Amino acid sequence: TNSAMESYLVCLYKGFNGITNLGYEATVSNNAQEMFFSILVMFFQIIMAAFILGTLFNYLVQKDKVMEEHHEEMANLDEFMKSRALSTDLQERIRRYLEFQFRKQVENKASKSVSLPRSLEIKVANCQYRHAIDKCCANGTL
Repeated sequence: TNSAMESYLVCLYKGFNGITNLGYEATVSNNAQEMFFSILVMFFQIIMAAFILGTLFNYLVQKDKVMEEHHEEMANLDEFMKSRALSTDLQERIRRYLEFQFRKQVENKASKSVSLPRSLEIKVANCQYRHAIDKCCANGTL
């Protein structure tokens, strides 16, 4: 049993060493106590790497709640407009208007930290939204 237990320990050691060191044998354990301690350290290393990677991936794939709510509101608006049998042109104008308002609201939140004089704020807004205003007012109506 002692040789079977030592063989199991060596196998476990080699397995964890392969996982944690990517196959490089940086340390060589000479007896069972060193192997057991090395296995504990390698197991702790695996747990820490999993925790750190899990946390990073969680932040990477986390969805923007404001954008999710906006998409849900737009889907509800589409259902509402279709149920009221609004014309396609009117639906598109309403959708463009609400998208414009949403973008404007998001950009205003992002630019709260920048304090410009009112005259420059007007010029920036004119530059940012001129294309949307021209598109919206192309046929002479809002």
